[in-house]
Amino acid sequence: MTLMSPQTNSGSRSDLVTYDLRDTKVQVVKSGTRIRGVSTVVTNVAMVNLPTEKQLGSSIGVVMSRFIYTAEAHVRGGRNGHGHAVGSGLDIDLKVPVELGGTGGGTNPEELFAIGFAACIETSLSSIAERRSIAVGVVEIDSLVKLFLNEEGEGFRLSVNLNVTMSEMDDHTTAQSLIRSAYELCPYANATRGKIDLEISYRGESVALDD
Repeated sequence: MTLMSPQTNSGSRSDLVTYDLRDTKVQVVKSGTRIRGVSTVVTNVAMVNLPTEKQLGSSIGVVMSRFIYTAEAHVRGGRNGHGHAVGSGLDIDLKVPVELGGTGGGTNPEELFAIGFAACIETSLSSIAERRSIAVGVVEIDSLVKLFLNEEGEGFRLSVNLNVTMSEMDDHTTAQSLIRSAYELCPYANATRGKIDLEISYRGESVALDD
């Protein structure tokens, strides 16, 4: 399947280029365009009216997302081991907590996940607020990650509770709108949606999330 020459459409956004793809059209965001809270789009990313498999046969590779960052880590010894991130100063001892029969004295995957999830939601929220020109002040999140035994069969599951505060936001309706948008943007939320029990609150008041 061949992309034809870009077309210019009267009245179209200047940051979009439309390509003819035989019987369907694809709009591609130009390099450097700001989009959904991401600082810049490093390379062309397709934003399209998606063609169906029937239209494109087996060639659905036209619409692509490009990775923008890779985190690399090395762990030895599991939950009672040691971990470090390649290329940064993160170097930690991992210890099973006392509540799970361990000695404690180090961090664990649940604590790291609690920090990562909260940081991701907070960054997404702050970015959306800036884009909408909404003053939120200092954003802080208290996070709880709980580990459960599965009720059916073997294995474990997680639940996450995030309580968000914004120092300059007293309008709960606006606050909840920002939180819902952050939930849609955050890669941690996107990766775990429908797979964990998640509750996000604003100043202790639960926010209805559209799953």
